Amino acid sequence: MIGISDFVNLAGLLALSFGIMFQLPIAMVLLMRCGIVAPETLRKSRPVAVTAIFILAAILTPPDVVSQLLLGVPTWLLFEAALLIGAGSSRRKPAAAEETEPESGEEKTEAPPPPPPEDPPESDPENTLDAVYRRSDRKNMHKNRRFGTISDHYHRSRRKGK
Repeated sequence: MIGISDFVNLAGLLALSFGIMFQLPIAMVLLMRCGIVAPETLRKSRPVAVTAIFILAAILTPPDVVSQLLLGVPTWLLFEAALLIGAGSSRRKPAAAEETEPESGEEKTEAPPPPPPEDPPESDPENTLDAVYRRSDRKNMHKNRRFGTISDHYHRSRRKGK
């Protein structure tokens, strides 16, 4: 028989474990914004993170699958949301860093402007059509182990028939 102390202990443990697990994505976003962890690193280690989330959910919850899923799935979704938020903030961070004013004593140096683009060569319709034909001809030539290129085999068989 379950006593009141066991019930209160279980309820407190579940509340504490849910609270800790739901704080992990917030910590991830803060670490990504500070530059300690890169979003690419977390993306590459996604299978390990998801496995760790479900192992922690299995340890922290009672031994039934429903409560493990009730802790694991939302934590996994929050992990994915933290990756999206962290990646978005890391993309905006370099642009914001360029806009900052230099510190006192430092002079702002600007890079020289890029050279003007070169004028494209004059194109006449014949050269353009030849280039388009060559590209489309390359697309139609598929490699085949037995016959070389399929279009070559087609042309050889047509010559033999004549």
